[in-house]
Amino acid sequence: RNVCSLAALAAVSHAQSLHGSGTTNPSKFFWKIMDMFEASSVADISMTYRAVGSGTGQKEFSQKTSGDFTAPLTDFGSGDIPMPS
Repeated sequence: RNVCSLAALAAVSHAQSLHGSGTTNPSKFFWKIMDMFEASSVADISMTYRAVGSGTGQKEFSQKTSGDFTAPLTDFGSGDIPMPS
């Protein structure tokens, strides 16, 4: 599903950005894939991933750190621990 979402971003004609955060384990993989998408995209795409740990990634993705629930803190989160209910 995520690869399809990233591929859809590549088809957009105006600048797009995608930001994520979370576990440090797959960070090098995410950075490599993001570099590949940015290099092969015909659209202007900016992708970032902050390796800040699962707990912080979960909080930023679920917006539990800002108290402002109208705007997302990240577009996706990554974790190696389950999110609490």
